[in-house]
Amino acid sequence: MLAAVYFAATADTPTQLPSVALKQELVYRGELLLAVLYGGLLIATPVVRGILSGLLPTEITARGARYDAEQVSGGFEQTEERIDQLTEVIEASSGHIARISAELAGLREQVVQFEDRG
Repeated sequence: MLAAVYFAATADTPTQLPSVALKQELVYRGELLLAVLYGGLLIATPVVRGILSGLLPTEITARGARYDAEQVSGGFEQTEERIDQLTEVIEASSGHIARISAELAGLREQVVQFEDRG
């Protein structure tokens, strides 16, 4: 985003601004910012996703990136497996949390009794 702002702010303006910019430099720079930002997102998002997950799009259009259905379903299966693993960890730790909560309640009661004596 910062690169798009920098580009829009420092780009040379033509001597005759296009009519779509309403012959105003500020409108021209705003349109340039939107075009660069949208174009960057359209290209950068699939590239970053490809780098992080190894999943590259089969097609990039104005509506966005399109991925192979088999690759996407494989990603869903991995996500479901990870969710199941995390659920197991949460269920296993819930017993520990209940035990620790009971110990904490007992300690609080001891502190209250100690303060009442003093």
